[in-house]
Amino acid sequence: MAAEVGKKKGVTVKDVKVTPRTTGPNRWSFDVTAKVTKGFASANVTALAKVRLDDDMVVHVEELTAKAGGVIGALAGGIIESVLGRYRNRSIDLKNQSFAGARVTGIDVDLAERFRVTATLGS
Repeated sequence: MAAEVGKKKGVTVKDVKVTPRTTGPNRWSFDVTAKVTKGFASANVTALAKVRLDDDMVVHVEELTAKAGGVIGALAGGIIESVLGRYRNRSIDLKNQSFAGARVTGIDVDLAERFRVTATLGS
């Protein structure tokens, strides 16, 4: 998604790295780093997201921030902020999500070797 938004604004987003961590029961944080380039200039971007999944299968975005350095970083910061603003403090009710006519009836999150979310679907 970041690469698509960047492309529309004339910048290239690459070397994206996401590091998830469990921060409590049904709570996770995600550290994100990326390199943004435009022409010969580049900047490093860092972001932090914190989410919580409640017992009713609603995901709450509790924190969503990003920082970028340099002139290109200032440009990227505006682009990033415009995208993040749509998701900050947002709640997503997973029970209301439909996939091929089926609804989410259960979620399992595993941070062992790889970040994995398993959704159980039903009617």
